[in-house]
Amino acid sequence: MRGRIGAVGLLWIISTGCVVANPDYVPPLEGESDVGDETSAGTTIAPTGTSTDAMTTGAPMTATASGSSSPATTEGATSTTSAGSSTGTGLCEGPSVDVVVDPPDIMFIVDKSRSMFTREWQGQNGLEPRWAGVHAALDGALLDLQEEVFAGLVLSPQAMPIANSWSVCSINPEPPDVLPLQLAHDPIMDALPPASPVIHTLYSSAGNPLTAAIEAATATLAQFQGTWAQFIVVLTDGAPNCAAEQEGNNPGPGLTTPDPSAVDAVIEARGSGIFTLMVGVDVQAELPDALLPWEPDVDPFELLTAMAIAGGLAQPEPDVFFNAQTASQLAVALGALERLGYCVLPALPEYAIELGVDDLDSVMIEVAGDPYFAVDSCPDEDGFVVVTSGAYTFVILCGLACDDSVESGGELVAVACE
Repeated sequence: MRGRIGAVGLLWIISTGCVVANPDYVPPLEGESDVGDETSAGTTIAPTGTSTDAMTTGAPMTATASGSSSPATTEGATSTTSAGSSTGTGLCEGPSVDVVVDPPDIMFIVDKSRSMFTREWQGQNGLEPRWAGVHAALDGALLDLQEEVFAGLVLSPQAMPIANSWSVCSINPEPPDVLPLQLAHDPIMDALPPASPVIHTLYSSAGNPLTAAIEAATATLAQFQGTWAQFIVVLTDGAPNCAAEQEGNNPGPGLTTPDPSAVDAVIEARGSGIFTLMVGVDVQAELPDALLPWEPDVDPFELLTAMAIAGGLAQPEPDVFFNAQTASQLAVALGALERLGYCVLPALPEYAIELGVDDLDSVMIEVAGDPYFAVDSCPDEDGFVVVTSGAYTFVILCGLACDDSVESGGELVAVACE
């Protein structure tokens, strides 16, 4: 166990998201889509869930919680049991167990394709390159989250593209760029290109190899699994456009086609118990003017929406993923990431065993002394849902239960209802 997260104040939350309930969803094939192209604005990140996950490939994701389903590694978990509920409310009087709240792992994947440096949006002091706003938002968020998360970094593409930099489609050959660390602000900021580089072509390329970046982040997080939740947070201003045959320094036309295998990479991560959260950086449905002849002339929302649904933390339609349209919106969204560690919690096998229940849907969870019960849908109710993905099971706090967990620093007790 890493030690409990200290109590912190509740940050601004503009609205609540949810896990999209669509167990029969199949990601679109290349050139096809069943997802709309709506944009999202004015929403932010609050991890909650409904009773199912979106993807059902390889590792089935349902909302029935078995006490035997759990993250693969639970070494170091601690819990206590007692004869009755901790508050004596009389609602549930069975055995109780402390719910472990450990700082989560967050791997940031940061798109630094050419458009991040050449296209502008509204910054703190007027129009500025998107990259400047991303740099500032990460700077502030990582300072605030220093002791709340273990953070790492994968750059997409690699830090200093080599050879023909206009077409590089590669990530760091020895990923990640930064391993998950507590107090990760300085290592991550040192690994990023400058906020306003004099010659941006030294740091960027036309490629956005998100598939390779997600695979690298997943492999890294798999080495650190334990009694804490794990997340990949993708910051991008467009769709991935580096298919496998394009990786390396292959130039030109291949980059005009979005890479649908990025959805498969997200599904693989989800099957390993890792959530993926998509955060848009002023994603536009139509590019006003292509900077290069091989820039994708496509609507990126279709693929990014499919990735968000596959990742398990999508919001209700039409705003399936959060799309920051200004630098200040992005800063607020990244500041809300602390909620992930307090509201998305691995369901350890000890819970069901010590509570003497078959599944966690039948328990009460006291959050800072207030009782909450299983609900059908997070957007409309206060309580929790239990989400299972293969061998990985999570308790996701909804509405006021999530708020109370953040405000109390994670004071949670599960009580069996006899």
